[in-house]
Amino acid sequence: PEAPYAGELVFNEIMFDAPVGGQEYVEFYNLSEKVIDLSKIGFTSRKSNGDLNTLVTIPFGQFAGPNEVVCWALSPDSVLNYHKVTNQSRIIPTQNWYSLNNENATLVLCNLDKDTIYDELTYNSDWHFALLSNTKGISLEKINPLLPVNNPASWHSAASEVNYGTPGYKNS
Repeated sequence: PEAPYAGELVFNEIMFDAPVGGQEYVEFYNLSEKVIDLSKIGFTSRKSNGDLNTLVTIPFGQFAGPNEVVCWALSPDSVLNYHKVTNQSRIIPTQNWYSLNNENATLVLCNLDKDTIYDELTYNSDWHFALLSNTKGISLEKINPLLPVNNPASWHSAASEVNYGTPGYKNS
């Protein structure tokens, strides 16, 4: 396993306004051709003064293979059950979690020392499909993992056919 370089491990989907009976999650995509040791990585949010909050981390021994999608959640079973996910999904339990902001926030994917940033996403609930009257329980998915992370055109609302989320597998 290796550490990623900036841009090799990227945000790919976020559920920041969880449905009743579901749970928040964050999904990453390994764009590299190497195996990445996920236990040496965390994600957090950026405070208004620019500092980083406490990291959300996962237990030792978890890896992301080349071009693999990996989802992190506090309770994978809750996410799997709500989204009726098949066994193709990869959802890893986090060791801690804090609630994501339902309107907007900046999420940072970094090493455990917080001195190397792999990806940084500033999301906004306005990125959801404009005709949706209620976006609670609908994830934002990247259209393609190679697209710029902070461009609203790179993201769309998950489809109803997948119960509004594709945690741990290919986006809808």
